[in-house]
Amino acid sequence: MCARECNKMGASCAAFGVVAGSNCYLMGSINASAGGADSLVTAVCMKSIQDWMAFGSAHGIAVSRDKYYCIPTFDVQGWPAGQGPPPAAGSDDAGPPAPAKPAVTDFPTNVEPTICAGQCSTTPGCEYFVQTLPAGCYLKSRPFDSDSPFGSTGPSKSVDVSCFRGEEAWTRAGAILTAALPQQPVLFSGGGVLTAAVAAGGAGAGAGAGAAAGAGNATALTYYCVREYGLNGTVLSNITVGPGDLGTVACAAACDQAGAGCAAHITDATGACTLLRDYQLNTSTPDSLKYALCFKSVKQWQAFGQPDKQGMYCIKKYDVAGDGITTRDFVTITSGAGAVEFCKGQCTQVPECEFVVTQLTKCYLKNNIQGGTYGKTGASQITDATCVKGADNWLKFALQVSNQPAAGAASAPGVPGGASNVGMMLPARRNADAAKLGVTNGARGRERRATGVWGPAVATVGCLLAGLLLV
Repeated sequence: MCARECNKMGASCAAFGVVAGSNCYLMGSINASAGGADSLVTAVCMKSIQDWMAFGSAHGIAVSRDKYYCIPTFDVQGWPAGQGPPPAAGSDDAGPPAPAKPAVTDFPTNVEPTICAGQCSTTPGCEYFVQTLPAGCYLKSRPFDSDSPFGSTGPSKSVDVSCFRGEEAWTRAGAILTAALPQQPVLFSGGGVLTAAVAAGGAGAGAGAGAAAGAGNATALTYYCVREYGLNGTVLSNITVGPGDLGTVACAAACDQAGAGCAAHITDATGACTLLRDYQLNTSTPDSLKYALCFKSVKQWQAFGQPDKQGMYCIKKYDVAGDGITTRDFVTITSGAGAVEFCKGQCTQVPECEFVVTQLTKCYLKNNIQGGTYGKTGASQITDATCVKGADNWLKFALQVSNQPAAGAASAPGVPGGASNVGMMLPARRNADAAKLGVTNGARGRERRATGVWGPAVATVGCLLAGLLLV
């Protein structure tokens, strides 16, 4: 609720804080250098990535080639550097057995954090360190993992500072905590069909959607869409269609009416529809405030996935729900392009693997891309990428949107009810009730288990839970 109030204020709200679990404070700006731990603060979240980086830099240090982003008097739960949870009985998908206690190097009292940072920079698998008082330097990985017995996330009088190694580790730290915030439920798990009739009966439908609320048009085109993504391009027009699924169908209808002048369209969470004359694929980016990004043809949809020579289509910073096959660990490759390539290779070697999610030092190999029970389809800053095997599976992942009528319904004059001249027929729609998401954080990592589907609600890029005060 606090996040939604901050979103409503637009640029006037830069951050928000929740105190004692229920009191909401909206901030027009932040004083990053004045931050300090406070046990009464439940969470502080910043809307701008620039503010989040400035907060970490205010107490940060630089050692050799590494820059560290730091939080004073704040402990962070995690595993010893390069380690992870011990494997479950009969399983080979966890990290090596955890040591009896985390690796620690003792230094003289009140030593400068730069010495501890130097140790982290030369230790394989070190993502961050916790410097304790009066003298201790704990080198760690897998920050905020609640399965770890080492440390306790939150304000701590025994901690001098916790510092994250590099911009990516700091950004991911904020995203991990943002993911812990409540999200607004919507009916979407990837794939499926969305028409005027379907939208009118769905929980994601919004009011005031104009053309989409009618009987539909049997000659309507089919668009290939992804939730919570956006890109830049030349704007043909901006119109208001209403929020939710009905608005998305109405935006498709408007693109139909624009003819060849409309190459793609985007709807946002507020019900605004942007028709694009052209677009730049290299500007595509995840955006939790976008409701759907839609392309006009299968060829354009395939180009969006940018397939490699092995036919793997990837979407960055995006999680996708599915059924789990197996998990691969790679504690020596923390994130980035190397981790994604490793995970792609793992998927290509498993015949039943339809796609793989690279997330938090793990490769989640999955199938059932249109539904499944593991994951949260949508923008995800803690996910390096989701890569889909083959053009058929990539097409399954697309949400197919069209202003077509329901089968047997009345349609445009001279066209039989429910008829379609679309080049590719829409597949049968999956039962959305089978895709309700929940969230777990068990020993197998932070991949969420589905009992429902969650959608955009919070526009924050960095959060700290359990105790931080910016004054």
